[in-house]
Amino acid sequence: VTAALLRTWPLGRNHDLVMSTSADVSLAASDEEPRRHEYVGIVALQSRWAPRLESNLVFASTFYDYRRHDDWNFVVAASIDFVPRDWLRLGVGTNFTYNDSDVDVFDYENFGVGLNVRATILF
Repeated sequence: VTAALLRTWPLGRNHDLVMSTSADVSLAASDEEPRRHEYVGIVALQSRWAPRLESNLVFASTFYDYRRHDDWNFVVAASIDFVPRDWLRLGVGTNFTYNDSDVDVFDYENFGVGLNVRATILF
């Protein structure tokens, strides 16, 4: 069962603050071991700097409630996109992820940088 809320607040003409939260509760996993409940909070700043240039700054926090242990996961991500057509986006992004578990072997940090090409098909 999943429930979510999303709210966007305009911050002037070209910037939006976006906040969301969700809960994903496992009621009937086929096996108890992979079962987990997931609770997420996200805050994002979306900016349009020019008609075809956009950026995003995102912070996400997730609590994973596993049967035998719990994890807190934090992500900070930033991206910038060039939008040459309504259906095409070219971008670069970076993110940092930190996972804090009550089981040491599941603790980790990760930093990534990537390029992306996204196409949107509307029908």
